[in-house]
Amino acid sequence: MSPHSEQFSAPATCPHGNEPGKCWYCEKGGPETEDAADAKPPEAQEQRDETPVEDLPSVIVEQELSQTTIGIATEKNETKGGKNEDAVLVDHRTRTYGVLDGMGGQAAGEVASSKATQFIVEGLARMPNDIRQDGARVAEHLQRAIEQASENILNMAGADPELAGMGATASIIHLVEHSSGAPREAIIANVGDSRVYRLRRGKLELLTKDQSFLQNLIDKGALPPDADQIGDAAADARLTEQQREIVRNRRNVVTGAVGARGMRVDVTRVPIESDDVLFATSDGVHDNLTDREIAGIAQQCADDPARLSAELARVSRERSRDTANVRHKDDDISAVAVRVRYAEDGPGGGMETPTSEPSPIPAETLAAWRNASATKLEQAAVEYRRILDETAAEGTVVHPNSISRAYGMRDAYFAATTNAQRRAIVQRDRMYKTAAAETADDILAQRAGKPFADNYGDRLLPLRAEEWLQKYEARLRTLEQENQTPEALLDGGAITHFTWDERASKEQAEACVAAEREHVRRRIRQMRQSLRRGPSGTREDRSAA
Repeated sequence: MSPHSEQFSAPATCPHGNEPGKCWYCEKGGPETEDAADAKPPEAQEQRDETPVEDLPSVIVEQELSQTTIGIATEKNETKGGKNEDAVLVDHRTRTYGVLDGMGGQAAGEVASSKATQFIVEGLARMPNDIRQDGARVAEHLQRAIEQASENILNMAGADPELAGMGATASIIHLVEHSSGAPREAIIANVGDSRVYRLRRGKLELLTKDQSFLQNLIDKGALPPDADQIGDAAADARLTEQQREIVRNRRNVVTGAVGARGMRVDVTRVPIESDDVLFATSDGVHDNLTDREIAGIAQQCADDPARLSAELARVSRERSRDTANVRHKDDDISAVAVRVRYAEDGPGGGMETPTSEPSPIPAETLAAWRNASATKLEQAAVEYRRILDETAAEGTVVHPNSISRAYGMRDAYFAATTNAQRRAIVQRDRMYKTAAAETADDILAQRAGKPFADNYGDRLLPLRAEEWLQKYEARLRTLEQENQTPEALLDGGAITHFTWDERASKEQAEACVAAEREHVRRRIRQMRQSLRRGPSGTREDRSAA
């Protein structure tokens, strides 16, 4: 098993259970797209370059992956069937990383972890700029973001019987911005029994406390402090046979989850030193391995988070197959590792975590995007999302000509010799396209003077969705007509969200029209998602226009 990493490696098996090399997004990913069900294999598509506007610069909206030290590994269980219910959170914009482990019947666990990830990222994106260097206020904001995500998951579960009882554990690492450019503090948040560890100068430290049945017994003194380390000779010596039986049978029982009533978020502020390695794991790692074994792996791989995450997953998988070992457990396995390093020539310089700029696009490239016309920006965002949608369905084969040329990704894809290398490039390309489209949207919204609404994930009653879908499709046809001036569209009622007054420049008016079209496209995606879900939705949209 190899990780998706900064060195073009990827999980050895697809968590979606697809044939190697034939799944677009082998990790637990973002929200469902409206065209995923209708996506066609590339053999049936045109072989076209995904870059729609030649004079827009090629941009990677995160640091070049070979220069960062973020390592990711995730893979599904081998015997339980279904999909990977783990989701990895990697958001360079807000410097937030983590693992979420879903639970619930049928597909509910996968939905819970992926949607909780989405909601947390959206909540962090709304963090005010003036608090991003204030650790205490950042911790409060992160806690509220997770609490809001939990409320959203709870509402989704209540609206759909098939999702009833779903939830997710969460272990989150957020690097607090610092004026030097390098983080000096991390906020650690935990719900359930996923974990965050820190390796500092060769010593491993567990930064989270499980919310679990076993931990409750440990806190009450009914079990030794290291009872969960069953299988370790020293820990075994302190357990009675009855206690061992309790640990073996009840170690999977969690007492907290995102989406559970009465959920509690445990938040801790920890200082960061150069060469610290922070890593989050799902229980598929630390249930199979003792902390002593995890420490040994971390010490061997301290200089390479990609190798660390890969090795944790590989050794955990080997243990899960060893049925003679008391710790063996077939489960989804995920690890996300981050190494923070300061340059030797000055404090904070040369850090190996992503740049602290508000936008991950390099300043000179961001300036070029901001100077591009609204039409070109809109075309770029639409084209990126079209490709993402067409290749989102499980089993879809990625055509090499859909891989971006940015940072040599297409050339690297053609030069790759293994499926693992190709999958890693595809994942990197997907991250690039997603973030590039979002950046184009952000620029359009800034020009229009009004942000996009953040409720596009709301569920609608199908009949209501069908009604609104027809209205929005008609409105989009109007907005896409050629030779329509911004003023005519505004006067005709086609512009309702991104409006302007007589003082606005021509450029701002054009930006408002482009942003309105994207607003309508987003609404159409929402309606189509609701219609595909069937009659289980319960919430009507009261502000659709």
